[in-house]
Amino acid sequence: MPGMTETSLMPKSASCVGLDFPSLVRRMAAPALARAAQPARH
Repeated sequence: MPGMTETSLMPKSASCVGLDFPSLVRRMAAPALARAAQPARH
C-alpha cells in the first residue's frame, strides 16, 4: 500500500482490534507469501 506508515489510518484501525504495525504487515503479506510458495499452475 503506498504511503502506509505506522501513523496511517489502516494501522490505527488495526490497533483498535489489538494488531500492532508489525503484526498487521505480516498478516497482509501472509497470503501473497503463501501463494508464492506454491508451485506454478499452468
